[in-house]
Amino acid sequence: MKTIAELKNRIAEIKTIQEQLTIERYELEKALDKLEIKAFKTGRHYSDHGQRVAYGWIEGGILMADVDRNINYFFPVADDWAFMVNQQYIMREYDAGRGQSVPYEHKDKLDEIKAEALKL
Repeated sequence: MKTIAELKNRIAEIKTIQEQLTIERYELEKALDKLEIKAFKTGRHYSDHGQRVAYGWIEGGILMADVDRNINYFFPVADDWAFMVNQQYIMREYDAGRGQSVPYEHKDKLDEIKAEALKL
């Protein structure tokens, strides 16, 4: 039979492992989130389809495509602020005109993003 001290040590080890797994899970979820392309309808009526917007991550920020208005932007976003990025963030930056032109080397990624928006 194990002693109380041995059991307490094992519980402490398990807690440490759980904390490490929680951190690893967070990092994996963050990485997955940055790989996925997200598309949504804004509820605005710029075309027969409304307004379809999609966005995805590239190094240094986010590419966004509004396929109904044929407007594409790059928004610089530091990795530390990735958790802030959602539909509301994208639309706030878009409406404020804070987007930059899309770097040519990311045209293929932009095409993927547009394709997701067109599925809506």
